[in-house]
Amino acid sequence: MQKRFKGWYWFLVLILFGFQTIFIFNSLDQIRYEELAESVRNPFWFQNRLIYDGTSGSIFWYGILASVYNIFGFSLFTAKFVRLFLYLISLLSLAALLKKYFGVKKAVIPLITIGFSPTLLYFNTIQTIGIDLVWLPISLYLLSRIDFKKGAFTQILFWVILMFSWLSYPTVIFYTPALVLIYGYKLFKTKAAILKNVLISTATFFMPLILTFIYITNREWMIYDPHLRNGLFRGAGLLQFDGGFFFRNLNILSMNLFDRAWGYYFELSNVEFSHILPMFSIGLIFYIAVKVFFISPKLRFWVFLAFITLILNIVVISFSIDPNLGIRRYTPVIASIYVLFIICWVYTRDLQKNNQFRLITTLMLIIIPAHHILSFPVNLVHLKDPSYFREMVWFNRSETPQKSLDLAVQEVQQHDLDLICLDQKNQPYPCRYSEIYAAVAGSCLWNRLQCHKILGYDFKTKNFIPLSVELWNTYYFGH
Repeated sequence: MQKRFKGWYWFLVLILFGFQTIFIFNSLDQIRYEELAESVRNPFWFQNRLIYDGTSGSIFWYGILASVYNIFGFSLFTAKFVRLFLYLISLLSLAALLKKYFGVKKAVIPLITIGFSPTLLYFNTIQTIGIDLVWLPISLYLLSRIDFKKGAFTQILFWVILMFSWLSYPTVIFYTPALVLIYGYKLFKTKAAILKNVLISTATFFMPLILTFIYITNREWMIYDPHLRNGLFRGAGLLQFDGGFFFRNLNILSMNLFDRAWGYYFELSNVEFSHILPMFSIGLIFYIAVKVFFISPKLRFWVFLAFITLILNIVVISFSIDPNLGIRRYTPVIASIYVLFIICWVYTRDLQKNNQFRLITTLMLIIIPAHHILSFPVNLVHLKDPSYFREMVWFNRSETPQKSLDLAVQEVQQHDLDLICLDQKNQPYPCRYSEIYAAVAGSCLWNRLQCHKILGYDFKTKNFIPLSVELWNTYYFGH
């Protein structure tokens, strides 16, 4: 019976993966500027050993995509399926962690809850945003497998993956203190050679970053881009210790968690804990977590790590000036809440002697996965709603963005492609070329097509000029 239940547990993982796949396939009718930038333009710049600008810091993600495009070919939505594959690894890692530490029966509800997370399901359709939520279970799984008595391979892999995730999405930085503390706890607990392992960890953690600096030729922009006053790991925001900004950003976070989707590239009908009942469940989780912290020495460390990650993320991001702020910068808050949810779900029965209170607590916690499951069809139906952030110039000329790109690629294979934006009076007006240029040039390069020149109308010379990455890297064309 136990073996059969374990079989169903892993089948559940495939079911959750299937629901995410359904979300992916229902998101192919439009493409957003952020997706074009992070999965088309920036990988094409990476192919040319360049970064587009100082805010284009997800360099490892660009490297993964450029490698996939070179091997398997390119389409506009290939990145969605690369992320879907990475999500499968993440989901398996999460399932293995829950099973290892809590057993199959106690792991089912947390696995379902996280697997049906509205924010995670949605962000996994946008090719790069919120990918820290995918990397975190992989990092935690590797961390759990480190055995200092059996060689250094796993810990080397852990630190390399951690830096890779840093170079994929900057909010990974907020998980790092907790991950380092867990690593240090394991190291001191096993009484391994501390200096040796610290040196191994430091060297392997920074090695991917060093190799990235060697590979990128305009590496000075990684440190500081004077045009945007930004650089690697800093996103697009700037710290400003102002109470007004803090409470404004905190209000946005609260809205995105409990009320409605509002902010940069966040468009959901039912957000993570929308409606009234999940709010009570979250309140209960925090109450129990604080209680656990004071009465359970063995769990105190893990509750502390969850709260530290949550508070650090809230404080730093809420003091940021970013016109495009939203839940995408607060994903560690969501991860921390789910860590606390797991602790509350698994240990409530052990910590509470009152059967009535245990029953009430269990029912209140069940509200969250129930909410997520009921939200799935609602969010799925509205996934095809026209996005406010969708690209409307170059990838809206046919039934789908991919078909629009195919038309341009067919044309450039026959003759030079002239890119120009015309208004209703058939007069040229300034528009962006970088995304369509990268998509067409990338199609020719990665799909090994014989193509003619790609030209763009230049308002400075009033002529068509050949497009190249240098026109943007010298800021001849604006960003």
